[in-house]
Amino acid sequence: MKNLSLLFILSIIIFSCKETKKDNDRYAHIPFLNELKETKNYEIVPIADWGEVKWDSIGKKIVIETEDEFYKYTADGIFKDSIKRDKILLIEDPYTFNSHRDNYTTWFYNDNKTLKKFIDILPYQLEDRDTLLYKKKHLEFYTKSSIVRYTDFGLYYYYYYYYKGDWYRMTSWGDRYIKKNYPEKLPPPRLKDIRIDGTPSFVKQFYVSTQKHKGSDALGSLGKFSTGFWVIRAGLPSGDSLVYRRLGDGLGNLTDFYQLPSSRGGMTVFCLFINNIIIVR
Repeated sequence: MKNLSLLFILSIIIFSCKETKKDNDRYAHIPFLNELKETKNYEIVPIADWGEVKWDSIGKKIVIETEDEFYKYTADGIFKDSIKRDKILLIEDPYTFNSHRDNYTTWFYNDNKTLKKFIDILPYQLEDRDTLLYKKKHLEFYTKSSIVRYTDFGLYYYYYYYYKGDWYRMTSWGDRYIKKNYPEKLPPPRLKDIRIDGTPSFVKQFYVSTQKHKGSDALGSLGKFSTGFWVIRAGLPSGDSLVYRRLGDGLGNLTDFYQLPSSRGGMTVFCLFINNIIIVR
């Protein structure tokens, strides 16, 4: 009787191993995302660098902002150009108006990388300033400039004025008074957020266990653990789908989705960002 019980248990183990191996073989052909080149109707394009993705609604470009650089892609995922962060000037971002910089480019707006100099309205003077002169110059440039931007760095404030294709600047003479009586002149925002909050409804995942073993977790508690991978499927228009596998936590906090639908920018193409990959038609 004892031998029969042992034989029964062994049969279950062998059968389970065969089923597990069968399941593993079924998904073994699924590649990782960076190994994919295309699906039936879509191309998979690697990105030069990864950062925050925005849509330039006026320039009709995809802009990727990283710690050190800005990148431009066309709406259909073709790389166009890049530039170092310290050379770019963005009206929407006050931190690109840096008081320690003398040069800037208009690359974001017209692809021009030529360095231009900020034009100082008055010589930099922190002490013994002629307040009336500063006020007069501010009123003059505030009135005639199409864009006025204020920034502050530590204890000091700076005013920037865009007039006839050039940027002028001046140190502050009364920040609280200025902001109350002369609000900034800024154009409508052109950078649009296209990040999808959470996991998109068209993306599903399931876990494939490849091996079970005993061990302890980070707190030393004994238990049974399994190793394996996640199979992720993203449904694409035209009945196509993107299927890949991923280790770790699957669609955890290290996966971001950005999508540029036709409702934004009037595009007819479908563009999906997954970390450092673009999926385009």
